[in-house]
Amino acid sequence: MRILIVNRHIDHIAGGSETQCHEIATALAARGHEVVYAVCRPQAGHRMHPYEIHPLRGRFGAAFERALAEVRPQIVYWRFNKRHLLRSVLGARRSGAKFVFAVSHVNDLRPFAAKPFRAAELGPLRRSARALGRARIAASGAVNHLALRLVDGIVYQHAGQIPARATGRHVVIHNCARPVRAPDGAGGVASAADGAGPGVDTGMPQRYVLWAANLKQSKNPEEFVRLAADLEHTGVEFRMAGEIQDRAYRRLVESDGLPRNFRYLGHQPRDALDALMSRCLLLAHTCDPEGFPNVFIQAWSHGKPVASLRFDPGALLAKHGIGLCAGGDYASFRADVERLISDEALRETIGRRALAFVREHCDRERNVARLEAFFAELLAAGAP
Repeated sequence: MRILIVNRHIDHIAGGSETQCHEIATALAARGHEVVYAVCRPQAGHRMHPYEIHPLRGRFGAAFERALAEVRPQIVYWRFNKRHLLRSVLGARRSGAKFVFAVSHVNDLRPFAAKPFRAAELGPLRRSARALGRARIAASGAVNHLALRLVDGIVYQHAGQIPARATGRHVVIHNCARPVRAPDGAGGVASAADGAGPGVDTGMPQRYVLWAANLKQSKNPEEFVRLAADLEHTGVEFRMAGEIQDRAYRRLVESDGLPRNFRYLGHQPRDALDALMSRCLLLAHTCDPEGFPNVFIQAWSHGKPVASLRFDPGALLAKHGIGLCAGGDYASFRADVERLISDEALRETIGRRALAFVREHCDRERNVARLEAFFAELLAAGAP
């Protein structure tokens, strides 16, 4: 099959959907497919990859039409949310390609939605301008939402994303774990102590709770700092890893009033974050509901439990016993984290279930084989 994958690229942004697209493209290429990655908002420079890179330069609509003409894909796998979606679906139809929309965020399924904007320290005029921008994004999203009725297939990350009255061809495929390269002490992805990056201890182990995400409004990093202060009596360190994407949060992590048991590690490359995951007690998650957090899978791959303040994707934490969700109640979240810190047997029990879940539901080769079969089903169905 000739497959065109559309999204931003992991070489330029360390996001969850970009990570998934890279893994999917790599696995599809290894299975003998002709894979071209159409990179949205391209930047200079790319590493070598087992698939072709096609930067979408200039105006998006014209660039995507050129990609369709040059690549002549049989399948377009779109993971760029609903940006430019309606026009792109119509263009793919004209070219004869099947269009597969992959859900990456809860907003992908809402007719009117826009993510919180950055820069909480903006003045009133700029904040008003930014709010108007969000309104325009929401209106554009509503128009592009109509395209979901025209796509040939939809891939959901978990069953909780499927609308009650869903029609058309669709499939549920969980996000993929990065393939294991060598065993470590936790039985998950190999850690790389020699590439652990700044702020990561590679000597005597320190008991710590890990938080991993980019620092911006929707991730609520201030809640993790509050948690560190509230649980200082446990003697456990609270480590935050992630790039600052909202400048307001630089003041948070550089404040003189930070709890003594809190450490901000900055952005951590994938191998370094794996090393941190392999040694932590648990992953604490304070983010707003989004899609299917890759950091959950990363923690589970190392046999680590997840304690989530707000979000349980598809009720998987509760259903499979692979973590605890407080349903937005901070007091319950603090109690969950303190319980997991103190109860080693509980951590080990949840960790064993988490490893089993990842091996069963997040194996890259198995999940990409299911995606490949879904593509083949759409192609066999012929014209709509």
